[in-house]
Amino acid sequence: MMATLIVMLWVQSGASACACGEPGGIVVAKGQSLYGVPWRIRAKLERSNVFDSRAVEVHFSIGRKGDYSSAGYFSRLPLPLPPAFVFKATAGEEITDFPESDITGIAKRRVAWLMVEMGDGDSLTVRPTLAAPELLKRFPWLRGLRFFDAFFPAGQEPRTITAFDHDGQVLDQLRRHRGAFQ
Repeated sequence: MMATLIVMLWVQSGASACACGEPGGIVVAKGQSLYGVPWRIRAKLERSNVFDSRAVEVHFSIGRKGDYSSAGYFSRLPLPLPPAFVFKATAGEEITDFPESDITGIAKRRVAWLMVEMGDGDSLTVRPTLAAPELLKRFPWLRGLRFFDAFFPAGQEPRTITAFDHDGQVLDQLRRHRGAFQ
């Protein structure tokens, strides 16, 4: 039996007066895991005086603020995005106190959906989301990005991820290597 889950993300509105976002980043997506554990994705613009470069730093976290069992990681992408970039993702195994795992990541704006093929033959459909329109207006560096965090039962192992555009055309396919798809 093919178990397909569609993951919808909702976005928190509101932002700081800074052109780059809040010090820890602005919340671009949030939700709850299969067992109701809150998760959030924050993004912030990083500027460097070296070669006048810019990057987006994205922090994925799960668990309530101040909860010692919470988990998270950071990811960075140069801006502007490299032409070859389509998406990157990381799988987390049993990241909460419940029997669940997740796959989180960042995709280019033109990615409409991702198909995650599991080792047992099941699949997971993930629909990355844009930040809220208010955030896109206020922080234009977010316009080219979509974000996602999708949960599945522990014990399943994601093997490959295929990215599709709105017309169903394959944009890229990546295999898992040491937990990451990039």
